[in-house]
Amino acid sequence: MSATDRRRSFTDHQRSFMAYIRDPDRSPAPSDIEKCRIDLYRELIFNNMESFLSKNFPVLRRLIEDACWMALVQEFFSEHRCKSPYFSEIPEEFLGYLQQERGDRNGDFPFMVELAHYEWAEMALAIATDVPVKPNGSILAIDDLKQRFSVSPLAWPLAYRYPVHQVSASFKPETPPAEPTYLVVYRNQDYRVKFMQINAMTYRFLQLVEENPEKSGEDCLLILCQEIGQKNLDQILRGGVDMLQGLSSRGIVSIVD
Repeated sequence: MSATDRRRSFTDHQRSFMAYIRDPDRSPAPSDIEKCRIDLYRELIFNNMESFLSKNFPVLRRLIEDACWMALVQEFFSEHRCKSPYFSEIPEEFLGYLQQERGDRNGDFPFMVELAHYEWAEMALAIATDVPVKPNGSILAIDDLKQRFSVSPLAWPLAYRYPVHQVSASFKPETPPAEPTYLVVYRNQDYRVKFMQINAMTYRFLQLVEENPEKSGEDCLLILCQEIGQKNLDQILRGGVDMLQGLSSRGIVSIVD
């Protein structure tokens, strides 16, 4: 057998091995490996995967019945091809599978994908390597709006159709409320991930700050004022000071030096 044939044979053997590991019901076990050994190996891999996902999506796990949860993990295990070799990025791969590959299934909670995203954001912020912004301890004034602000890399403004931060065993909404839910999920200096519920104007302001790093807080408020058709600029500016006070005191935004 030539070197090329040996490499091809080894590759085919690897594919056969992994096909059985991923989905033993639809793929035959390699004939040159004891079935009890490969089954034990598969069980260890699958159980590690299931345990890791359960810990990273705890609310979703509690809501889904055991058999349905195991079936969901098996679907992910057999159908998805992970792009990252890092174990810590499996939750993001699982989220991507739910968002882009799996599609809606009968019996799924209508908020399932949004809840998974919310839980993934908590985990991703917990392990992020960015440095948190120091909370502002001083009182902001109108003049401070003329400075530029930045959003902490550890503060993510998020919008959902469902109030995912309230979902629990006793609250499983079947239809979305009339208004979206806006949140900022952030990590503080104590490495604790927290969330702050915000309104649509605050969410849009944070977007404008991120999209226009060269503009001042006042500039971003003026853009917001034009977008919503608000003519009372003084009211917007006063409200902007209060809004930024709450955000900066939590380290969600900071004044750019």
